[in-house]
Amino acid sequence: MKEGKDTRTKTPLSRPSGTAPPRRAGVLTGLDLHAVLKDRGILGAARVLRNLGRLDRPTFLGEMQGENLPQQTLDFLQGTPWCELREALEQLLDQGSGSPRPVRGEE
Repeated sequence: MKEGKDTRTKTPLSRPSGTAPPRRAGVLTGLDLHAVLKDRGILGAARVLRNLGRLDRPTFLGEMQGENLPQQTLDFLQGTPWCELREALEQLLDQGSGSPRPVRGEE
């Protein structure tokens, strides 16, 4: 049996706090998105916007500019489709409140 050099890349198991996970060739998992959105500043701003009826892409991303987030996180949020962001935010906000909101179409 031939012995060859291991060319696999090793990925770190942890990231610095507040940084977005790297995107893998355009593939984003729900777990990655939830991990980024669990930031207290992000969820807090989303909760306030939802309560005001202003949870939309331009307003949310504008608020994120003022949250002192790392540029990598801002880029990640801006590059994620709004439908995915909103759905993940709603899931996380509902988990915190304990009262799930109806799914669109079931309202």
